[in-house]
Amino acid sequence: MNGDSKPEEGRASAQEPEAQEHDVEQEQANEETESWWAVVSVAFCRAVVTLVTSLVLMPLAALVWGWSPSVVVSDSMRPALSRGDVVVTRSADLGEIGGGAVISFKDPLHDGRPTTHRAVERLEGGAAYRTKGDANPDPDPLLVRAGEFTGIVTVAVPWAGKAWTWAEDGDWGPLAVAVALYVLLLRGCWTGSRRSGVAVPAA
Repeated sequence: MNGDSKPEEGRASAQEPEAQEHDVEQEQANEETESWWAVVSVAFCRAVVTLVTSLVLMPLAALVWGWSPSVVVSDSMRPALSRGDVVVTRSADLGEIGGGAVISFKDPLHDGRPTTHRAVERLEGGAAYRTKGDANPDPDPLLVRAGEFTGIVTVAVPWAGKAWTWAEDGDWGPLAVAVALYVLLLRGCWTGSRRSGVAVPAA
């Protein structure tokens, strides 16, 4: 009986290192998979944060170039522009307006409030323009002249001013959710970077 059991014990002893080696290899493979997943997750997180931050900061960067950002406060220019978009205008002479250009001007009918509409007709030899919101059925009642004209729209940033319109409307729920999601993204990027060993750039 004792002679028969020794070979079986030898085989069992030989199998134990093989099993341990297999477990180590499997653990290493799992760690590599988790590491790659962490790297991909951090990269995606950073891309989203960078995009959102760029959209928010782009209008501020326009100020450095001497351009004027403003928030679209109505849907009169849909689908080209929606409420909550930010438009950036550059100063220009009234004669520089081309056909179909989107321009900004001070609307006398609304206490000089900045308005962004499309120039649809050139009048008085270029000294005045008729404007119209793309979503409005009729042109604006007053012509735009040099005194009201403020610039030509060169850049439109979708949703960049949405937080401003939420605040203006007292719609604090969506604003709080947006801020919370942004903070969670930043936290997720930081935590994922530490776990994956990816360096986090200094702010």
